[in-house]
Amino acid sequence: MAAEVLKAGYAQGDVPTAGLLSELKLRRPRTWMTVTNSQGVLVSRSLRKLCKQEGVAMADDDDDAAVLKALLGAEHSAVPRLSPKVSQQAEFDESKLKDEFRHLLEVSGSHPGSAQGTQLSFQAWLSWKWLKDRIGPAGSSAIITPEAARDLWIRVLGCSSEASAEVSAGEQQFVALANALSLECGRATSIQSLMRGRAGRQQAQLSQARQASRCLDGVAKLAPFNPTPACAVNQALDALQVGPGDILYDLGCGDGRLLLAAARRGARAVGIEYDERFVERARAAASDAQLSDLVSIICGDACTVDLALATKVFVYLVPEGLQRMEPALAAALRSGKPIASYTFSVPAWEPSEVLTAGTRAPECKVWVYSNIEALPA
Repeated sequence: MAAEVLKAGYAQGDVPTAGLLSELKLRRPRTWMTVTNSQGVLVSRSLRKLCKQEGVAMADDDDDAAVLKALLGAEHSAVPRLSPKVSQQAEFDESKLKDEFRHLLEVSGSHPGSAQGTQLSFQAWLSWKWLKDRIGPAGSSAIITPEAARDLWIRVLGCSSEASAEVSAGEQQFVALANALSLECGRATSIQSLMRGRAGRQQAQLSQARQASRCLDGVAKLAPFNPTPACAVNQALDALQVGPGDILYDLGCGDGRLLLAAARRGARAVGIEYDERFVERARAAASDAQLSDLVSIICGDACTVDLALATKVFVYLVPEGLQRMEPALAAALRSGKPIASYTFSVPAWEPSEVLTAGTRAPECKVWVYSNIEALPA
């Protein structure tokens, strides 16, 4: 099921807008990733926000096509709000990329003089040496998984997942893929320290947590500690319609801030946390807020928790953690329990809603899965 509820300002893809988006994807892939969601659908509010940051001239009543034209006509490329390190990772010398493309054509056995010889297959692209240390299986030292790389291939080339193995990339698409993948890698390694200018404070919290961490033995780490911002907490609870009578489970609850917010709405809230230090902190916060009668913190393994009593579920996990939790989350969704995930989407699931906010980075979305149509066929 496509994301039909477009509360965050997503624009339906009409023909003129789709054509302009395709041009933007080829000419300015980093900008394209900033103004679209993970399905390549234009986020109207993100588009206008970026144009204001760049000083692109536009009128309040301009439609998305007009704003896209103005953006494409601007002299300076938009750069997402990333640290200098990530921005440098996303920069490429286009002439060198074109040399790499021609080299890959040669080593893959293609003949540049033929029609087929000007295109690279997905497998030929994966053979590029630059990708060797960046793409690999979950749990390895690689930054992103082959599945994520295929998703990026599909997004940049605009093909379906079924046709991804047959569709080939030309020179300009190869350049777009390189820039998009570099940005994705930089974001994946830095996103925890880029949340709306809180990097210094959050890095200190993370360092302190690591030093004093008392984690249960034999329990897989599903995500590092990184507090969910208040705007995302409220969006998730609103989207899940949390209220009296609900039992909300937060899998990997950290310091328990989302549990307290749910309890203030009259819901019972249960947090699962494997780090004893954060369990103590969350319990103390519930006690200080006089919400201990509604908030329970379990020190345990989220992968083995029984969600039978839950009516709503929230997660803020990295992709590998979501992959581990996918069977339990799928079972919960099939039994009618809606799920909200912050920042990262559940792999291969189709969201019912994707929510953004002007108070946080565009990539920090709340992904909502409200029914079994979200699950892969």
